[in-house]
Amino acid sequence: MKKLLFLTFLFFMVFSLADISAAKRGKPPADNIDETKRLSERDFDSIINLWKDEKYDELYGYGTLSSHVRISKEGFVKEMTQKKFKLLCCGDAAREIEVIYKSPTVVYVKARMGYKNHINKEAFRHETFKLVFEEGKWRTDIMQILKLPRGRR
Repeated sequence: MKKLLFLTFLFFMVFSLADISAAKRGKPPADNIDETKRLSERDFDSIINLWKDEKYDELYGYGTLSSHVRISKEGFVKEMTQKKFKLLCCGDAAREIEVIYKSPTVVYVKARMGYKNHINKEAFRHETFKLVFEEGKWRTDIMQILKLPRGRR
């Protein structure tokens, strides 16, 4: 009986400490709304640069945990490389960026996205991305990225 009680106590101690360290890692970056918007925009810029540079394996790291459940890294990279539309170069990939604060861990980013296909036909669309602060950085739903521009592959 004492062994069972001790093991139960040990079990709860280990998992409670793990939860505390996870909470510290996932702590929102700032209490200040302007700082939250700035940091989320910085990570959004990283997402756009990785996408534009076709570094899909690194881009996968900016996917939300729930989107990682829906697609593997290998599947994501394969589908992204097969897409007909890619992001335009440089400043044309994302313009008119506006960050909308929802909570310390959720923001929405509106942007005018520029796409091109294999015959250099360009398309511009206004898109909204939900960014969630998970495990120390701002992440987005990579399944949405796979579907953009809407209705086109």
